[in-house]
Amino acid sequence: MPILYALISREKTVLAEHAATSTTGNFATVTRVLLDKMPKNDGKMTYVYDDYVFHYEKQAGICYLCKSWVIFVVSYRILRTISLTATG
Repeated sequence: MPILYALISREKTVLAEHAATSTTGNFATVTRVLLDKMPKNDGKMTYVYDDYVFHYEKQAGICYLCKSWVIFVVSYRILRTISLTATG
């Protein structure tokens, strides 16, 4: 199963986001609500919303988030790879 949506933010400011072309829905709105609810400290967490899961990892104030189907388990290694790629 694919990653349907990904986002990188600094606190509540979205720096980059991408959605799969086949993805429709209000995920951009949902992720903004999630950004508001996330703890300020670094860490990892998964939120479930309808048939989707939103996994995130926060490091040094930067949040790496992705959305997938509930049945697709995303390894936090994927988010770690994204963070390493984004920071060089």
